[in-house]
Amino acid sequence: MLRPGIQILLGVVFFLFSSFFVIVFDGDIPADVAISLLGSTVEGRVQSSELNVHIELGDRCPTTIRFEYELGGRIHVASSSTLDDSIISSARSGSTVRVEVWPSHPDLARIAGTTRSTSGWIGSFISVVFLLIGPGLILAAFFGKRTRSLRALKKVVATSIRDVQVGQRVKIVGRLVHGENALTAPLSGRSCACYRVTVTEAGDDCDHQVLDEIRSADFFVEDGSGKALVRLSGRAQLIIVEDVHRSSGTFNDPTPELKAFLERHGQSSRGVLGVFNRSLKYVEGVLEQGEQVAVVGVARLESDPDPHAAHGYREPASRLVLVPPGDGDLIVTDEPDACTESATKAA
Repeated sequence: MLRPGIQILLGVVFFLFSSFFVIVFDGDIPADVAISLLGSTVEGRVQSSELNVHIELGDRCPTTIRFEYELGGRIHVASSSTLDDSIISSARSGSTVRVEVWPSHPDLARIAGTTRSTSGWIGSFISVVFLLIGPGLILAAFFGKRTRSLRALKKVVATSIRDVQVGQRVKIVGRLVHGENALTAPLSGRSCACYRVTVTEAGDDCDHQVLDEIRSADFFVEDGSGKALVRLSGRAQLIIVEDVHRSSGTFNDPTPELKAFLERHGQSSRGVLGVFNRSLKYVEGVLEQGEQVAVVGVARLESDPDPHAAHGYREPASRLVLVPPGDGDLIVTDEPDACTESATKAA
């Protein structure tokens, strides 16, 4: 998964590139739309028609038809493009044609059934789609679930564990301590409470995801004032910094760890013929022992199985547990901006 900053940068680059392409090759798209919505019809006359060999749509080149028409007592000259054989065959020099024109901008016109854009309606639609990908990436970076959750986390002031009120939704920032069932990250071999590994394969047009594995176990968080158990068996959103990056390809054999991970999921590091390595990228993120984490959840008390935790023989042992709220997810992250000590209330 791309980090928001990289995603925004890609969105800006994609938007600038696609804008340049649209301006150079499809700059008449707005005029075509305006004529379709606000245009009126006048009579015109064909001056010439010519095959545009500089542009190929599918396996054909569009024909550019130059024409003249009168509007407001003035003669205007314009041109439009088409792949329609019936329009092309009838567009002989001097023949009469129906012209669609934007009255408030009389120089913007086209022959009915054609477009001012040289790529036609289908090409224009594709251009607009590409033009919108950049803003889409930027909006997804700003308003995606991960980014929205991180923004919300940064705004919440953390509470020290000894000041937590049972039943309240709280944010705790502290050091991660393993529970009973620590995990081992498959790529790096690190001992951890949670890990996420994604594998993508390079394609002809873009990369596609092959595997996405997330595993987690309950853990404790300590902040110097106390300790709380983080229960991950329910709904949880894990926002983990991805800090291990590996790759394998034609001249780059995968490590035994990478091969073992693929085989555990029924995947092979080699291609269809079994001769060459697939072009794969592996990314891993973990929540490991001693790491600073931020957790947002609802505080609950439950009986503590540790007999040494009891305050007296008449008082049963209990411990603080963070669980998902009734209307959302438990949120856990090791993103540094969300885990600052300065956000914690003084005990």
